[in-house]
Amino acid sequence: MANGIPAHRAVGVRASRPAVHGGAIYGGAIHGGNIYSQFSDAHASIIAGIPPPVPELRHVTLSTTLLGAIFDCDGLLADTETPDYDAWREIYEEQGLRFPIEIWAQTVGSAKGQSQNDWHTPLAEVIGPGYDPDAIEARRHAFYQTAIGRLTPMPGVLALLDALDEANIPCAVASNSDRAWVDRVLAITGLTPRFRVIATADEVEHPKPAPDVYLLAAKRLGIPPEHCAAFEDSPRGLAAAHAAGLFTVAVPTALTKHFAFEQAHHIVESLERLVLKELQMRHENR
Repeated sequence: MANGIPAHRAVGVRASRPAVHGGAIYGGAIHGGNIYSQFSDAHASIIAGIPPPVPELRHVTLSTTLLGAIFDCDGLLADTETPDYDAWREIYEEQGLRFPIEIWAQTVGSAKGQSQNDWHTPLAEVIGPGYDPDAIEARRHAFYQTAIGRLTPMPGVLALLDALDEANIPCAVASNSDRAWVDRVLAITGLTPRFRVIATADEVEHPKPAPDVYLLAAKRLGIPPEHCAAFEDSPRGLAAAHAAGLFTVAVPTALTKHFAFEQAHHIVESLERLVLKELQMRHENR
């Protein structure tokens, strides 16, 4: 017996591993790379018959861990943008006009009311007094709706969603379209059950490029924005995700590939080229 403590209890006393709960380490402090640094003091107290001090509670902030993935919808999950361009292009070409993809691309990612382009005026100038904008809109709408009915997920989408699901990383949609449209696109493509939450432009005060819709999506996931990755095909959407504090992945399309994606942390030609482990490493090292 030493100092009132039986020898078999004083000898071989060792620290138990600290418990980790809620991002904090209990039962040990991190100091000089040794989480058992408090043990020596506690051990000496036991030998002396003095109650050991209560260990400090140290929080470990895993600020770079990827915990959530948030996707744009139009042009990223499904190509809803090219059919609209093709409809206008066909109508323009019938009148001997070129429909400039460079100007059209500037509208990609816009919310309702954001685009100021008037596609009817050039047609009216060529056709003259008999121009019927309602008839043109009806043709465009019919062309577009037929194409939308054949939508499929963009290349690489399903594989990435599978990898994220396997890694227990929940997914969300953050779109500049309204909820009814997003629900329709996800239903047509069969992607509805792949997303835990959805946030859309009609639910926030300011659409993209403001961060509101991304902040709402992250809030609904219950994950801080800095722990999420955003996938976008337009500079407008990328700016929104960047402003919200997310890790940003740009996936340019045929309509947006000529734009600069300077705010992107990572750029891929297609989601087919994206490897989850590489994404996680880039997220951690940003």
